[in-house]
Amino acid sequence: PPRRASCSALTCTPFIELTTLADLFVQLYVDCVRNCLVMRSPLFQQRKLIRFVVTSPSIFTLKTALSASYVGRSSSTAAAQSSTMADDQCCFYMGPGTLKIDRRAFHRPIQQGVVQRMQTALPEDNRGIILLKGGELQQVYTTDGEILFRQEAYFHYLFGVNEDGFFGALDTRDGRSTLFMPRLPASYGVWMGAIQGPDHYKAKYAVDEVAYVDDMAAVLAAAAAPCIHLLEGTNTDR
Repeated sequence: PPRRASCSALTCTPFIELTTLADLFVQLYVDCVRNCLVMRSPLFQQRKLIRFVVTSPSIFTLKTALSASYVGRSSSTAAAQSSTMADDQCCFYMGPGTLKIDRRAFHRPIQQGVVQRMQTALPEDNRGIILLKGGELQQVYTTDGEILFRQEAYFHYLFGVNEDGFFGALDTRDGRSTLFMPRLPASYGVWMGAIQGPDHYKAKYAVDEVAYVDDMAAVLAAAAAPCIHLLEGTNTDR
């Protein structure tokens, strides 16, 4: 039979400084996981974990520290979180602990470089608007399941958009960038959460304008560009 850990094998990390409620749960989870590793029997594991959580003296220490720190930190934390959320909104990253890249510092120079090369290659009366189409969701055969979405490479390189159904336009005359987003029905929000509007994506992707796809023809016509530049050619990688 598997050897059972003694009570002395259970550990509890001492808490030096408690800053947020999240710290409490994260560290408590780490301690519980660490104790799970030294226990073998599932029933024994459950009993020991319950005893560990209930009787650990650090829990009372945490409760006291949390109460004392929360009052002093509530206002400053709210301001800091608001500032952080504003900064993070325009960053590309894959979750907590991953590298954050400011889209304004990454995609804007790429767009400017494309505009400069187009201006060098084309006479002034042929400098129009580059129009790129983003990727679309693909269904799994005849089911309602979806294949894991991957953004179209050229579109993502120029605009950094993660969502499907978008178009992007870049004016080679002045470098003005525009995204066209799908107009989602209200039923979309029932399953997928809050529906964001143009202002949200304008801030997120640091573009000059965001409009709906169904308004794209009118927006492009109002720009009065001499032509529209489309991506066309053979993929030499195949």
